[in-house]
Amino acid sequence: MLTWTSRYALVVALVAIVLAGALGTLVAGVWRPSVQTSQTSTPRLSTPTNTSTPQHPAGVSTSSSRPPARTSSPPPATQPVVQGFARTFRSYEELVNVVKESLSSSRFSLAADTLTTLGFVTPIVTVTPTATVPSPKTVAIPLILSSKQSVEGVAAEYGVGRAPAFSKTNVQVAGVDEADIVKTDGKYIYVARGNEVVVVKAYPPSSLGVECRIKFNGSVRGLFIAGNRLVVIVMPLPIMPLAIAETTAGEVTVIKTVTITRTVTAPGTTTTTATTPPSTTTVRIPLPVTPWGPPSYNTTVYVYDVSSVGSPKLVLNVSVSGQYVTSRMIGDCVYVIASMPIKLVKDYVPLPTINGAPVSPSRIAFLGPDVRYTFTTVLAINVRDLKYLDNVFMVGSSAWVYVSTSNMYILSPRWAEFRDVFTEVVKALLPKLPGDVSARVEGVLNSSAPWSIKVRRAADIVADWFNRLSREERLKVLREYTKTVNDVIRGLSLDETVIYRFSLRGLNVTAEAKGAVPGMVLDQFSMDEYGGYFRVATTSRNYVVEGSGWVRAKRFNNVYILDMNLTVVGRLEGLAPGERVYAARYLGDLMYLVTYRSIDPLFGIDLSNPREPKVIGFLKIPGYSEYLHPYGDKYLIGVGYSGGSGFRGCVKVSLFDISDPSNITEVSKVVLKDYHCSPLFRDHKAFLINPEKGYIAFPVACGRAVDGVAVVEDGDGFLRLKGVVPLPGGVRELYIGDYMYAVSHVAIKVVSDKDLGEVAQISLTTR
Repeated sequence: MLTWTSRYALVVALVAIVLAGALGTLVAGVWRPSVQTSQTSTPRLSTPTNTSTPQHPAGVSTSSSRPPARTSSPPPATQPVVQGFARTFRSYEELVNVVKESLSSSRFSLAADTLTTLGFVTPIVTVTPTATVPSPKTVAIPLILSSKQSVEGVAAEYGVGRAPAFSKTNVQVAGVDEADIVKTDGKYIYVARGNEVVVVKAYPPSSLGVECRIKFNGSVRGLFIAGNRLVVIVMPLPIMPLAIAETTAGEVTVIKTVTITRTVTAPGTTTTTATTPPSTTTVRIPLPVTPWGPPSYNTTVYVYDVSSVGSPKLVLNVSVSGQYVTSRMIGDCVYVIASMPIKLVKDYVPLPTINGAPVSPSRIAFLGPDVRYTFTTVLAINVRDLKYLDNVFMVGSSAWVYVSTSNMYILSPRWAEFRDVFTEVVKALLPKLPGDVSARVEGVLNSSAPWSIKVRRAADIVADWFNRLSREERLKVLREYTKTVNDVIRGLSLDETVIYRFSLRGLNVTAEAKGAVPGMVLDQFSMDEYGGYFRVATTSRNYVVEGSGWVRAKRFNNVYILDMNLTVVGRLEGLAPGERVYAARYLGDLMYLVTYRSIDPLFGIDLSNPREPKVIGFLKIPGYSEYLHPYGDKYLIGVGYSGGSGFRGCVKVSLFDISDPSNITEVSKVVLKDYHCSPLFRDHKAFLINPEKGYIAFPVACGRAVDGVAVVEDGDGFLRLKGVVPLPGGVRELYIGDYMYAVSHVAIKVVSDKDLGEVAQISLTTR
C-alpha cells in the first residue's frame, strides 16, 4: 500500500503529468502543418432564375425570388481528391471516417457529438419578407451615378445646393466594409431592429420620417448599402427538433400535436382555442436521427433593389446552413460566413445545405487534421449581377475573422489535448525509469487497448515500482521527476490558435495556407496584414508544476509575424506577464498594444523588420483602453476605463501623442464620471469620428445620468467633453452634413453638430 509520502511523490512524478494534460497543456510548436498552395475544388456558380420580382405591395407578402434548390450529384469513385493545399472527399463514408478519427482523439466528452435534429434533414424554408409602405410615397434618387450624371445633379434632386458629406461605418481596413445594424447613404438611414429593417428619410432633418419597413422571419444581423442595393443578413428562427421515435429500415414515426390559441381583448369577445388532434404518420428518412438534440440554424442573405426606396424590390435571397459569424464587402462582392458544428450520430454526419440542397462531399474542402471541425460556408455574392458562389470548408471553429482587400483569415482556438502533453512527458520520463519498468510501460502504451485503459495500466506499473522504493529513494525520485516534468511543461502552452488563409478573387474563395501560433486572440483588431505578412497578438497561458504538486498557469502576451504561407518568421513573446491583451492597433510598421491588470501599459512596437519585432515605447497610466483609433499622423485616441481601487472606474477618453513612438505620452483625457460602460467596448462600429470638424462620438450607458451619445471634441490637442445627447439605449451615431444623428432601437434624434441642440426626433416603433 502506498504511504502518504509515496502518494505525494507519485502525484508529482506521474499523476501531475495527467493533471497537466487534463487541464489542457498543449505542445507549442509540436504540430505545424505543412504548407502548400493551390486551388480548392471549383465551387458552383449560380445565377438567380428571376431577377425581375415585382415590387411588394403595402403589407402584402409576395412569392420568393429565391432560385430553385440545387442538388449535388455524388462524385465518382475515381474522382481525384488531392488538389494542392486542400483536398475533398471521394465519398460520404470517407468524410464520416475523418470526423470519427477527430472525435476519437479528443479529450472532450463525445456526448455533445451524438446529437442532431430533424432540422438537418428537413429542407430549410425561407419566408419571404414583406415591405410595409406608408403613404404618401416618395421617390428616391438613383444611388449609383451614371457616367453622365454629376454630383451637382444628385444634389439638385436632394433639394440642396451640394451633396452633404456623410459618415461611413467605422471599419478596420480601408476598402473593406463591414455589416452593421445602422447604415446611411447620405439621405436615408437604414436601421436593423429585431426582425425588421426600418428605412428612414433623414436628410434634410425637416423631412425626417419612416419611409418603409421590411419584415423578416428571423433576426436581422447586419446590413450593407451599395448604391441602389440593400443587403440584409438574417438568421431565421432555429429549426427545433420534432418528437420522433426511430423504427426499423430507416422509417420514423412522427407525432405532431398542434394547439392554436387566439385571444381577443375587445369587450364582449371570448377566447377561442382550436386543437388539432394528435396524428401519427410514418415517413421514410434514409438517415438515422435521434429523438432530441439542439436546434439547427441557417443564415439567409436578401438583396433588395432600393432605387425606389419607398418600394424596395427583392431581387435575390440565398440560404445557407449554420450560424452567422461575420461578413465583409469589397467592391461589389459581399462575403458572408456561416458556421455549422459537425455532429456525429452513429455513422451519420449532417451535411451543410445551400437553399435546402445538401452539399456534396466532393465539394467540401478539407484543410487537414484538427481536434474539432465545423462546416464553414463562405457565401460570395455579387450584388450587381446577382451571381453567387458557395464555398464550403471543413475547418476548426470560426472564432475570429480578419479580412484584407485580397485575403480572408479565419482563426480557430484549439485547447490542450491530453495525448499531446502525455506523449511529450512520457518521452522525457521513460529514459529515467528502470529498464524493465520502462519497457513494460512502453509496451502498454503501444498496445491496441483504448487510450484510457492504457494510461491506467501504465500508471499501475509505475505505482507498483514506486511503492517498492524506500522513503529516501522516493524523495529522490520526487525531486528528479518533478524537475523533468516542470522542464517539459514550462515550454508548453495551454492553448493555441490555428490560422487559415483564403485568397479572395471576386466570387472565388480559395484555401491557401494553414498555420498556428501559441495563445488566444482577443478580437479582429489583434490581427493585421501588411507588406506580405500577417501579424497577430495573442495572450497565452503556460502551466508550471511546482514541488508541492500544484499546477498553476502563468499568462503572457505575444506578437507573431507570419509570411503568406503562415509560417512564423518573427516573434515577440513574454510581454506583461500576468496580464492580458485588451486592445491593439496596427499603423503600418508600428503596433500599439494595451495590456492590463491594475494599470494601463501601452506598448509601442516596431514591426519594420518582420523577423525582429521589438518594443520601442512604453507608457503606464491608471485604467486601460478598450478601443484604439488613429487620429491624424500624430495622435492615437483610446477609449476605455479610468481605473481605480479594485474596479474599472468610469468611461475615459485619452489622447496619446505618438509622434515619437519611443516616447508615448498621454497629452489629454476626459473622464465621464456619470457613465461606466459603452456599447463601443463590445463593437467598434459604435465609434464615430468626424476629423474635418474635430470631434468623436460614441454611446454611453450604465451611469447616474440618462444613457446617450457622448461627443468629445479636440481643441488642438486638448480634449473637451462637448456634451451628451440624451437617448436611452443608444447604439450608433452618424453625421450627414452639419447634423449628427443618434440612433437607438426605438428612436432617432437629430442634433446640430455646432451646439448639440435638438433639431428633430422620430420614433421607430410607431406604425
